[in-house]
Amino acid sequence: MLFSNPRVLPALLVCIGLTIMILRGNELKNLEQWSPQDLERAVELNFALDQMRTGQTEPLSPAQETQRKNEIRQDITTTFVEPQQKARKEFEQAKWITAAGVVLMLIVLILQNRGLLRK
Repeated sequence: MLFSNPRVLPALLVCIGLTIMILRGNELKNLEQWSPQDLERAVELNFALDQMRTGQTEPLSPAQETQRKNEIRQDITTTFVEPQQKARKEFEQAKWITAAGVVLMLIVLILQNRGLLRK
């Protein structure tokens, strides 16, 4: 019965899309934006802090240092950068859902106006 009215599905698409856009847009606004330079600074800082925390007196070999920096970079990316990318992706998908709902609503209205679809 709910979908007996042809305008319900387009309206639902628009409402769902706008809701997701508002939620993800707010999330993007509140998330810190990370540039590649910020990421590199964070890796260097965390690497230095790790060395101080462990009390390491002798320096690591270049291979060990590179491996540890890659691990730190992966941790930072997982914690801070990936949620930002995920929110941006979902925001873009919500824009497409909203656009599809608007286009579908226009098609329904045109078809109803021409008498090809019941009102």
